[in-house]
Amino acid sequence: MEMISGLQMMLSLHFGMFFWLDDDDDFCYCPAFKDGTADLDNWGYVSEWQDLQDVNLDKLFYIHKSLVTDKVTEYERQLV
Repeated sequence: MEMISGLQMMLSLHFGMFFWLDDDDDFCYCPAFKDGTADLDNWGYVSEWQDLQDVNLDKLFYIHKSLVTDKVTEYERQLV
């Protein structure tokens, strides 16, 4: 996980994109440049994807699960 622009983001080499949960816990993405940096000018919501035929949903759900787990873990740390 990387912190970019104040967001905890995960780079997926499989998708060639960064993923994160926004302040409303919506699942967001943006493309990754070849140098591994995030193209934040072209971000969007995963829920708006229309063609899922070739999307590996197992990998996508694993990314979402990891982001949720990390967010909950960070929240619990703040309580202590």
